Amino acid sequence: MSDDGAPVRIVGWGWFRLPGERRRFERAEVAARRALGAARTKTELARIQAEATHTDALTGLPNRPRFLSELARLLDEGPQRLWVFLLDLDGFKAVNESRGQEAGSDLLVQVAERLRAALPATSGLARVAGDAFAFTYAGMEAGAARLLDQVEAQFERPFEVAGGALAASVSVGYVRAGAGADAASLLLDAESAMHRSKAQGGGGVAMFEPSMRVDAVPEPSLLSALAEGKLGVTYQPVLRLRDGRLRGAEAVVRWEHPLRGVMAEGRFLLSTVDAETVRYVGAWLRREVLRRLAEWRADGTVDDEFAMSVPVAAAELADPDLVPGLVNDLERFEVPPAAVVLEVPEAPAEVLARLSERGIRVLIDDDERKLRSAVAGLTTHRLDDDDHLRRLAALGRELGKQLRATGISTHEQRDALASLGFEEGQGPLWDRALPPGRFAARWGGGERAAL
Repeated sequence: MSDDGAPVRIVGWGWFRLPGERRRFERAEVAARRALGAARTKTELARIQAEATHTDALTGLPNRPRFLSELARLLDEGPQRLWVFLLDLDGFKAVNESRGQEAGSDLLVQVAERLRAALPATSGLARVAGDAFAFTYAGMEAGAARLLDQVEAQFERPFEVAGGALAASVSVGYVRAGAGADAASLLLDAESAMHRSKAQGGGGVAMFEPSMRVDAVPEPSLLSALAEGKLGVTYQPVLRLRDGRLRGAEAVVRWEHPLRGVMAEGRFLLSTVDAETVRYVGAWLRREVLRRLAEWRADGTVDDEFAMSVPVAAAELADPDLVPGLVNDLERFEVPPAAVVLEVPEAPAEVLARLSERGIRVLIDDDERKLRSAVAGLTTHRLDDDDHLRRLAALGRELGKQLRATGISTHEQRDALASLGFEEGQGPLWDRALPPGRFAARWGGGERAAL
């Protein structure tokens, strides 16, 4: 009430006395309401526009700019164990082509929903490209591994999309943020690791290593390196676990890169370029390895039981000339098929059958991340706790197959793996990959490792 008893109404930014100024008040009230309404509309519009700028319209997730902004904020907050993950759907283009874009959109939305439900709210899950999603994790490596398992579990069930149920898988790359890292570089590094996983057949996980940045090198560089003699082969010994006897070696490609120095990446160098180049370099590798093996067999460096393991890229398995070409090379260098083991990420049944008919053995990689993690943490005290290795050992016994472990670095790991039933192993406990001359000098004559 005013001092003369007239009621006072507050409208926006002012007040007016009634009844003497009713018309003036009414006009002011209408103007005030319009002004406030306009202000609310502009504010709401600005908010909607801001959200649209940083949100993926299809899934409702943050988009790439917003993810990078949040990642930069996390990096600015100070030192922490921060991991960046990138997931890319395998064969998404084929889904759009065979089922239509509606099915592709359905798949993306459902993938986003499952990932959102599986990941912590603090993960910053975002859609950063057409069929790619990214998220972060702050914590120890063991926690990051558990998170990856949760993500992989989301793809064990089919998705219901237009046209019916659809099975889908993802290739995952991840990287740990180092000192001085920036958001854009971390996402690119995770993407490089993802491409490594995809090149090895898809549906897997790869952790970033600095040498993976070679993905960005134009593929003619690899052919030029081959022509200029910059590609070579090193050999890591494979030993029998129970007595340390040399059983063979794994061939590892070595690239003397002009900018990045010497890189030894084996199968990686055969899987980062187009299929034609993969096949060309793969054929060169097998011929070089067979030539060396024939030489060592002839001069007594290795005995008749020695078997050479040669990596084969996933893209080569679809090449109809793979098996005939290998058979011709074996005959050319007079190397028996039993002296060669092809290491493959995964192989179609028909390819395995053709190789088996020729007496050529195949070593199929287990999930590298899980296997290396299991071996790295393995001690005699934890043996019964490692379900993954025990399942592998049981499967090997059931199928009558030999098992080989990689990355062995301690005697405890060696003994535990041997007790599980692993026959062969390799790793820094014995030796790294060596140039041919040093391998022959160190391991020639069937050298037995000191127990």
